[in-house]
Amino acid sequence: MPPGGYKIRVYPHSHDDFEQVSIIHPGTMVHHMRRAWSRNLNEWLPDEHEILTAPAVVISKPPDIHTTQAVTAGERVGLIDFFAPVRWDFSNIDGMVVNRAEYPMLPQQPKSYARVATVYSASDPRAASNRRPT
Repeated sequence: MPPGGYKIRVYPHSHDDFEQVSIIHPGTMVHHMRRAWSRNLNEWLPDEHEILTAPAVVISKPPDIHTTQAVTAGERVGLIDFFAPVRWDFSNIDGMVVNRAEYPMLPQQPKSYARVATVYSASDPRAASNRRPT
């Protein structure tokens, strides 16, 4: 392990069709967030690196790139993820969703509306990435 005792490998990713709510318990993590870029450099927002100590909740919205890094040395760190709407791909993996029987499953993956029309309110820092239907 590097100095400080925490792993440095992270898995940045984004979701097009759902929000991710992460509950941190126990431990301390850094939630790294990069807002979607536009073609206009003046609209770019700086990356965010929030230190979160349990109990804590963080919400990742599409199309933001995000990852969470455990920084608690020698202690257990827990992260529980929830998705809204329910992830169709996860719901079709045996054992992935503990209460899968409680949810009616669609026979096929729903149509994605990602990247069709995303409009954030003017007060939202992601408004610079508003996309209109073409």
